[in-house]
Amino acid sequence: MGLSSRIREARKNADLSQQALARRLGLAHWLVSKWERNSCPQPTQIQLDQIAEITGVSREWLVTGYGRMTVASSSCNVYQLFRETATPDDGEEEERRLLSAFRTKSQRVRRTIIEVIEEL
Repeated sequence: MGLSSRIREARKNADLSQQALARRLGLAHWLVSKWERNSCPQPTQIQLDQIAEITGVSREWLVTGYGRMTVASSSCNVYQLFRETATPDDGEEEERRLLSAFRTKSQRVRRTIIEVIEEL
């Protein structure tokens, strides 16, 4: 299985459309389509890191095909949610950071985050 197939598998495993993945990467949807068809230059190392993070797969598996595909759920560190930024309407710093980080996560990770927060 080549990189293009692993990108597609990671995206589908995260229940994301090509458009949704592209939006989270800040790219045009046609670029993700071309990556999956192996018909354009490969993603950069930074983009590969972002794809792995967004889809919840291990970077090693995404890049090489070796190792476990998915990252253990314990690796979803709630404190990571407070390292990134966004712009919510109310301007609260914590909410802005949480929203930004939340938007980069796959649907599966989002559900886990919501469950954790609701139990707090």
